[in-house]
Amino acid sequence: MLFVIPTATDAPSYHFPFATIGMIALNTIVLVLQLAFPEAAEFFILRHAILNPITWFSSCCMHADFCHLLGNMVGLAICGWIIEGKVGWWKFILIYFAIGVSANAFEHAMMFWVSNGGSLGASGVIFGMLAIIMIWAPENEITFSYGGLLLFYPVAGSFSVTVMGFCFYMIGVEFLIAWFSFFEMSSALLHLMGVVPGALIGYFMVKQRLVDCEGYDLMSVQSGNSGKRVLTIAQEREVIQARKRARAEARSQEQHGLERAAAYVAEGHHEFAWKRFEMLRRKNASLVMSEAQLVAIINGLNSDASTRPKAIDVMRFYLKHYSNFRVPITINLARHTLSSLDRPRECIRIMRTIDGEQIAGKHLKAAEAVLKKAREKIAQGAIDFV
Repeated sequence: MLFVIPTATDAPSYHFPFATIGMIALNTIVLVLQLAFPEAAEFFILRHAILNPITWFSSCCMHADFCHLLGNMVGLAICGWIIEGKVGWWKFILIYFAIGVSANAFEHAMMFWVSNGGSLGASGVIFGMLAIIMIWAPENEITFSYGGLLLFYPVAGSFSVTVMGFCFYMIGVEFLIAWFSFFEMSSALLHLMGVVPGALIGYFMVKQRLVDCEGYDLMSVQSGNSGKRVLTIAQEREVIQARKRARAEARSQEQHGLERAAAYVAEGHHEFAWKRFEMLRRKNASLVMSEAQLVAIINGLNSDASTRPKAIDVMRFYLKHYSNFRVPITINLARHTLSSLDRPRECIRIMRTIDGEQIAGKHLKAAEAVLKKAREKIAQGAIDFV
């Protein structure tokens, strides 16, 4: 005798199979109770001639004997490993009973007027789950271990087959059995009744982005889009929430940074204030300081000969965003461009950005002095170095 059981799969799993283990335990406990209280168990077996919707639920957790239970629980273990691993425990339980109840209800509707028989077992659910894993993970593999006697020689080992190959074989065998029996009511036909809702559930959940198949679901594979991952609705929601949290955190950090820069201005640390602001602008180029703060920084940097060259960038920034002190700051920028950077032509270009009519009083004298000095340097052969 040779025993062959599935022992592993390479299908990605994101959840521990708590519900799978729980359903195996539940089915086992139910069988023990059936054997202990056979008369009471009759009420929960699906009987075709008796309308009892409770049996649509209960019969898919009941079995005829331990051999029947063992075969189904081996199938439940490998299917649950893949399915629950992708969707989690409560969705797995919903899938289990959705397949079982729909298959049992359909069976009941078909046989209500024509049969006094009945059915029990999780086989329909297992075949429905086979259809699901065939859709969700066709190219993943299931590893089977075997051991026993083959022609009186002990053998042991393992082999792997694709999920698609395994499921196609299992479902195909049942289809052929049903075909050759002209689709009369039989175990094979009951198994196929579970395949239909399972396939519909599997397809629906992929199309509605309710399961993450990493881009290797049957439809993606068949269309040549293997590996092109599509986020599930839940994953997309998590990404959106994460982006919102990141933006909120960034805004909080920006606000804190601006407050720190403002504090530096108030304390007279103008160079530190501008450095802090430049750091913030590397992350968000749209940030702007208030006009009063910029004027204070410009005045503070201009008050010391060692920091005057550093005022050039601040003045350029001011002129891009404000205009109340445009004339004096433009003249000041031109003066620093000439004295600190030694660029007379750039100095003249800056001065041309303001109309002569706008310059009056002390600003007029300052402007004329700057232009005169710039022209003198050009006459002396000065060259602008960038």
